[in-house]
Amino acid sequence: MKKHVLNLAIASVLVSGSAFAAAPGANDSSTANIDFTGKVTSSLCQVSTADLNKTIALGEISASALQNGGKAPAQSFSITLNNCATDTGEISYVFSDANGSSARAAYLEPKASDTAASGVGVFLEQSDGTAIHIGKAENLDIIKNTNGTDALPQQTIPLKAYIGKKNAQSTVTPGTVDASAVLTIRTVAATAPTP
Repeated sequence: MKKHVLNLAIASVLVSGSAFAAAPGANDSSTANIDFTGKVTSSLCQVSTADLNKTIALGEISASALQNGGKAPAQSFSITLNNCATDTGEISYVFSDANGSSARAAYLEPKASDTAASGVGVFLEQSDGTAIHIGKAENLDIIKNTNGTDALPQQTIPLKAYIGKKNAQSTVTPGTVDASAVLTIRTVAATAPTP
């Protein structure tokens, strides 16, 4: 009797499972479309998935402090590179402004809106405080293994950003500061030493 009940239970599961699979448009189910995107590159390193889209909170500073030469506290952030080839010899990066400031500008141009601050920009720095100019390539010191021969598989670009006055002639007015940048990273393999 137990064997009969078990066979009926298995048959019931198989029938209901095949009925569920056979009715993709039935009214008792929902569907979802899922798109998967990615990219295959020839780059020797890839940007970490967690860093492909970032938002950096720059905090608040008064218009009067900026007008009198101050700047907001710099906020640290980093971009991680994964799967770097051991023969990576050079890593460079360059910021471009998604809001249209000219190449080689000292800052990112904030987006214009009815509530936007004026006279300010978003300034970028290396972790040591060295200014980064938009459109100018910067080189990253590659971290190597203990022998100093091979690049480690994970590299990090340490950065800072802050709100500052565009220039001495700018008049700062209060408002929101939203800027966007595209960071392009290029890698080059180390050249083999000539015998």
